[in-house]
Amino acid sequence: MNLALSDEQILLREAAQTALSRHRTIEAARAALEDPAALPDLWPTAVEAGWTGLLVSEDRGGAELDAFDAMLVAEECGRVLAPIPLLGVLPASAVLDRAGHAGAERVAAGDARAVYVPARPPCSLQPRWTVEPDRGMARAALPTASISGHEVTLHGAVPFVPDLPGADLLVLAAAGEDGVPVAVLLEAGADGVAIEPVTRYDATRPLGNLRLNGARGERLDVGEDALADAWYLGHALIGAESLGSVQTCLERSVEYAKERFTFGRAIGSYQSVKHELVEVLRRMENAR
Repeated sequence: MNLALSDEQILLREAAQTALSRHRTIEAARAALEDPAALPDLWPTAVEAGWTGLLVSEDRGGAELDAFDAMLVAEECGRVLAPIPLLGVLPASAVLDRAGHAGAERVAAGDARAVYVPARPPCSLQPRWTVEPDRGMARAALPTASISGHEVTLHGAVPFVPDLPGADLLVLAAAGEDGVPVAVLLEAGADGVAIEPVTRYDATRPLGNLRLNGARGERLDVGEDALADAWYLGHALIGAESLGSVQTCLERSVEYAKERFTFGRAIGSYQSVKHELVEVLRRMENAR
């Protein structure tokens, strides 16, 4: 596989590095373990850099790039633990753009922050669409939808939605009366929508529990394939972000192995240390 970057992709990556270098995000991530309020608000940075419109067509004010380009930005965010809600906004913007909805323009311009509510497509282990459960290992059913024209009334819950707190628009899958999932656009402040912020082990990834009790949204003109693509895009972004984090960990470990001395020698000169670092490098390159 040829992973060489084009000139435009190199410029995109370097621009992301420059934008993120203005903030001490790694130090803020450490401080957020004690106080989540220590995290900087990097949404203006994302808007200024045009990341909110990466996957939105040029006709709607976006950059009309593809998933691989978005993964390059996610990797750079992962390298410095930047708390930017790309995992929520990018899949949501892709669905809105594919539906030809005007909301894609608002998201691309940074006027509204959209969040994708994850729903897993059917697979060999689970023949139905599912969401994260409140507890336990068994996946939960999608929220239900009563459809009347383009208006959809929603009931149900989706726990642990990434980047949900602070969102303006929600893009989610719901099960219609025939069981077939439909894509729905929902205002976060609509009646019947309850959002409960949740903090887990990663303070840089805000989560939220979504509860729907008669909330009314708008049906989007896309099929199951667009919802499935959003799910897989989200996983690709997580993978790219994780890859960036491992890269930084490896670089810092190598630096430490050169600077830390024991018995008069740098610890990096010992085979046991070198072999461990090479193993991290091997796994990282396999992941890439």
